[in-house]
Amino acid sequence: MEKILNFILRGMAGCLLFYLGNQVLGSIMEGIHVGYNLITFSIAGFLGIPGVLALYGVQFYMLL
Repeated sequence: MEKILNFILRGMAGCLLFYLGNQVLGSIMEGIHVGYNLITFSIAGFLGIPGVLALYGVQFYMLL
């Protein structure tokens, strides 16, 4: 039960970081936008902050 709760809390924190990151990076650079869906929630839930940073890294790489 603790692992499930930990996963959900990390996923919710990741979605909050996606929201804040989209607001900040969207004003600096157009095209850096990570969407909110089940896959990004799962990545943030499993990996935490490194997963969020990896998703932004992939999005930045796709812009190049």
